[in-house]
Amino acid sequence: MLERRPASCVFVEVVRKKFVRKADKQTLETTVCIADPLPMPIPKGIAGPGLLAETIVKRWCDHQPLHRQEGIFARDGLELARSTLSEWHIMLAALAAPLIQAMKADALQSPYLCTDATGVLVQAPERCKNGHFWVLVAPDKHVRFEFSQSHDSDATANLLEGYRGYLVADAHIVYDHLYRGGQIIVATHAG
Repeated sequence: MLERRPASCVFVEVVRKKFVRKADKQTLETTVCIADPLPMPIPKGIAGPGLLAETIVKRWCDHQPLHRQEGIFARDGLELARSTLSEWHIMLAALAAPLIQAMKADALQSPYLCTDATGVLVQAPERCKNGHFWVLVAPDKHVRFEFSQSHDSDATANLLEGYRGYLVADAHIVYDHLYRGGQIIVATHAG
């Protein structure tokens, strides 16, 4: 019989014992020694690496927005506000920034890249504004997304700055300036 054991949230207590070295007769100083705290993804945070990873996977792989995760955790008896989850994700984004930049640098070394943009509505105080997510696919390696407020030649120049090679893209005018110098070659269908 195949059965499922529900996941559980647990509190892990980390005990860092203090040691006191008796006062030195000459200096009369008492020394207190304590181990350094464990390195955590979010310093002084209460969330462990496993919980943080779960919230990221649920959000980006399982498409569970934070308000749904808030309800799921509440059913398990853990009150986590979506604002807390959001703050964790903002801090984790900063932690992942070097990896994301390395992915872009690696992608720009590929002999060919694929790119496209999708318009999105961005929440703003008065009313929603337009924005764009650009996808940069380094075949057989990884997929990277980048956001810009505009869908113009400046956005494509920023996305592909320093790239030399073939580019698979649609025929939108925002790419035309990239092909002028000969560093980027438009990939055409041979058929």
